[in-house]
Amino acid sequence: WHYGRWAMLSAVFGWAPAYACYPLITWLRGTEGAAQLKALMNISAPVIQTFMALSVLILPYAAGSQEQGKDLIVICRNIALLFVSAGIVYWIVMMSLKSLAFNLMYGGKYQELMHLLPLLMIESLVWCVSCAPTIVLRAMKCPKWVFVANFIATVAFVVVAVPATHALGISGVIIAIIAADAFILI
Repeated sequence: WHYGRWAMLSAVFGWAPAYACYPLITWLRGTEGAAQLKALMNISAPVIQTFMALSVLILPYAAGSQEQGKDLIVICRNIALLFVSAGIVYWIVMMSLKSLAFNLMYGGKYQELMHLLPLLMIESLVWCVSCAPTIVLRAMKCPKWVFVANFIATVAFVVVAVPATHALGISGVIIAIIAADAFILI
């Protein structure tokens, strides 16, 4: 129960920055803003979902390495490099095929959002880096610290999201998510 309690709280606060942005953008920009945000987030979803799944598979490796006394900083760095490298490959392909992707996915709608893809790319790559320390902390059986990181990230999101979304719309939401992801690294 000790591990589960912290893991559950961590999941709640880990959820907030990723999904609280939809009611926020709807409140400030209406349902069209929420639809535009979801259309953009669908573009980065393969990166996020793939690495969420890989995190579960990498956790036993990290736990075994930790039990063998291997340097956790090296393990964390290697996980981050793997995730970011694969994320960069995804984004190189996506950026080169963005018009085709928007046409196939949305029938030509939301073309006006393509200029936000570089910002979305930064968000997903920062998220990729932020996965590494949380995997290592879980491997160390320290879910309390994953909770602390997610709590701080949620506070950062809330502090940044409302004014940034009000001023910048969808760009502001993405900037707030970047801030939340970056605070996980602190």
